[in-house]
Amino acid sequence: SFFGCGKMTGIAIPDSVTGIGESTFQGCTGITTLMIPDSVTSIGERAFSGCNSLTDFQMSENNLSYASIDGVLFNKQKTELLYYPGGKQGEYIVPDGVTHIGAWSFCGCDKIIGVHIRNDVQIIGDSAFFECSNLTNVYIGDGVTSIGEWAFSECGNLTGIYIGDSVVSIGEYAFNDCSSLAGLIIPDSVTSIGKRVFSGCSSLTSLHIGNGVTSIRDWEFTDFSSLTNVYIGNSVTSIGKFAFSGCGNLTSIHLGDSVVDIGMHLTAVKI
Repeated sequence: SFFGCGKMTGIAIPDSVTGIGESTFQGCTGITTLMIPDSVTSIGERAFSGCNSLTDFQMSENNLSYASIDGVLFNKQKTELLYYPGGKQGEYIVPDGVTHIGAWSFCGCDKIIGVHIRNDVQIIGDSAFFECSNLTNVYIGDGVTSIGEWAFSECGNLTGIYIGDSVVSIGEYAFNDCSSLAGLIIPDSVTSIGKRVFSGCSSLTSLHIGNGVTSIRDWEFTDFSSLTNVYIGNSVTSIGKFAFSGCGNLTSIHLGDSVVDIGMHLTAVKI
């Protein structure tokens, strides 16, 4: 591991190397360019986490496992985005043909401010945008079916996100500590929401849960003091105990026609 190698700049990995292990270059804040030889056939998770000056993965066309587009690292077929350089600034549009945003692929990229995920993408991996602290807006195309666990966790400046109408599942803690997120619409296509998806969304004022979700878990929105408006779609049949306990500013809540079981202390909110 090269953990903490803050003064390195450009690195050319020798041809003798066949694999880059998990967290190998983690915290190498001085690296700006990384040249990966044809011999490399495997790269571990979070191999480049915290390399926040890295702007360019350079990859020979002869490498049989990986490819680079505008400095971003992909699999050879260019269908899976594997690593986004932590030093690249501004907004990013995922290229056509990409179907998978890999786990941890944007982790800690604190200079990216916007992401447009095209309709070709089907899966957003676990922790894909974890700790993208300056990410402010995200567009998730209509092809995405799955948003992984912790996918946007700790994106503290995220204020706007559009979720396409093909998403079926949202993993647990997916929007954990998105403390600037004020409003969120969960489309009708979503049938599964993991536990504590919205934990720490302290600025959330408006929430629309579409017609695909069937239940609201116990304690799911406890102490969401900024929440004022909630719409719960017609497929929800049960609302767990204490689900909205402590939501002192909640003034409007729409309950769908299918609700048959309401847990304890829903009456604690102001409706």
